[in-house]
Amino acid sequence: MGGVTRSYVLSVPADYVSSKKWPVIFGFHGLNADGASARNYLSLEQGAAKDALFVYPTATNKSTGWKMKEGEGDVELFDALVASLVASHCIDPARVYSTGFSHGAMFTNNLTCWRASKLRAVAPTGGSGPWYGASCTASLPAMITHGKSDGTVPLADGVKTRDYWLKQNGCKSTTKPHPADPSCVAYDGCTKPVVWCEFAGGHTVPAFAGPGVKAFLLGAP
Repeated sequence: MGGVTRSYVLSVPADYVSSKKWPVIFGFHGLNADGASARNYLSLEQGAAKDALFVYPTATNKSTGWKMKEGEGDVELFDALVASLVASHCIDPARVYSTGFSHGAMFTNNLTCWRASKLRAVAPTGGSGPWYGASCTASLPAMITHGKSDGTVPLADGVKTRDYWLKQNGCKSTTKPHPADPSCVAYDGCTKPVVWCEFAGGHTVPAFAGPGVKAFLLGAP
């Protein structure tokens, strides 16, 4: 892209067949990481059922991470990867999802400012955003996960993300338990589902998040 070679990890289920359309889950890494490490710590592929294609891109500079705005290259990388998968595999363009940790969670949130029409649902963990005001008007299913004692991205940033999605999705203030984990609640009255998981921990991906995020994304209306 633009003369720069970009890399990513693509995980295709062993039972992939081209006779059905498959959903695609993007997993974006945090700072000083890459697509391979994101595949490991996001833990989206736990269990026997590999019921989606998984894409783990790598930023051009691991220490500075993802470029958040349209026109800077990484939003366009998302576009290029979706287009490439449409050409090479039988995917369902209406079932493209994004998750990520830390800086990757920030990118996931901010990607909705520019590409909400290409995303079915999002699930940021340990991040913040969206940041771009009037450009960010999406209504999407969202699962937000954040550690109570996060010393890298403060819990207050995760709360702001939660409150953004509550407003966008017209949620009530009441909640009910969500099956992903006892720390998770689902808000009532939302036009699109919003789940908030405030877990006892720091700047990490909790054990429940991998299977919980995958189940939330693939079950999103």
